[in-house]
Amino acid sequence: MRQRRLILYICNLLSDRIIKERELRPPSMGSRSGRLIPVLRACREVGTAVWGLSLGRNRHRSTYKWYPATVARVDGAPMVFAAFWDCPILTHVVTIVSLGLITWRLRKRAASVVFWNAMPHYVLALFMARLTGMRCVLDLEDGIREDIRGFTNGVYRFLQRMWDRCADAVMVANASLLNQIKTRPAYLYYGVARQLSVHRSWDGKLQALFSGHLSIDTGVDNLLEALRKLKEIAPYASSGIRIVAVGDGNLAGRMRSAAAGELKDILEFRGRVTDNEYQELLRTSHIGLCLKMPNYSMGQTTFPSKVIEFASWGLLVVSYKVSDVPVLFPENGAILLEETAPHKLASALKQIVDAPSKAHECAETGRDAIATRLNPQSIARELADLWLGHEPVRNVKDLRANVVD
Repeated sequence: MRQRRLILYICNLLSDRIIKERELRPPSMGSRSGRLIPVLRACREVGTAVWGLSLGRNRHRSTYKWYPATVARVDGAPMVFAAFWDCPILTHVVTIVSLGLITWRLRKRAASVVFWNAMPHYVLALFMARLTGMRCVLDLEDGIREDIRGFTNGVYRFLQRMWDRCADAVMVANASLLNQIKTRPAYLYYGVARQLSVHRSWDGKLQALFSGHLSIDTGVDNLLEALRKLKEIAPYASSGIRIVAVGDGNLAGRMRSAAAGELKDILEFRGRVTDNEYQELLRTSHIGLCLKMPNYSMGQTTFPSKVIEFASWGLLVVSYKVSDVPVLFPENGAILLEETAPHKLASALKQIVDAPSKAHECAETGRDAIATRLNPQSIARELADLWLGHEPVRNVKDLRANVVD
């Protein structure tokens, strides 16, 4: 009997094509942004057969249209998108059943299933995987947040405990999540980083990219106040730097108003963008702003994978010392601020405008460090060992493989 080697990675990844075909609402920023596609590509490059299995949906619009399960390639990685019926309530049942049936149909080929977070839509797929003897691995990127209470918090805690009991191994996005999970082995996984060759001039006006969910937690108010301070302490800054903000969230309106009003000379707001538009911004930007606030729960229970993306594209990372970000970057490889006071961020932006060549050197150092520490081939081989249950998965205090037995 042929040994099963295929690995299914169940997630909610979308593509521009699926968004268009199913008339879905575009994500806050490029739908393929994040850490999933890079690691799928890296795994396939080292000979590991990985297929993505996606929900193929987001919020319904009540059009009552039916979309069957679809197979496509996203950046070269095979992806199966579950069936989607755009109607209230029953749409979720269809997604749950579709994911479960696809997992069942692939039972003779798949050896392992990786679940991106513990989501209710994955429950039947988890049951099918356990029933057919597949190895189950939880990729926990978002932990339990203490600032979220009530029914939603209770459901998420229940789902996380269920996956914790059923999983054979777990990947966690930052060290603090180890305290929320009992499953071992637990692999501390930040993502992979390709050293991309992007040529940009640092002599003219600099562009800074701020992207993602727009809320207090992610630093929207902090950024707006910092830009006001910057205009006070360095009026010439508006001719030396421009911040481009993309995304959506409860503070999108505030960002839009500021970009159209008092900060129009230094801030541009584009809202939701496609993959191609987001990648173009990565190519043309010089600075990547990651402003998750350390004093909010989100800053401690998640890892901002965008800092890896920024560094891979050669952007200078400007971030607060949140989550495990300080562990990854050398002191001269990023600007990591100790305080969240807006005037500190304004001062950092002023220094970049005043010394762009020094900022360029810092960005290059960060890019090289991340590419070495999160080498795609090394990470891909170690993840394959974890997913397939091979021994040993290295248990070392190393940024490229930090495993707790």
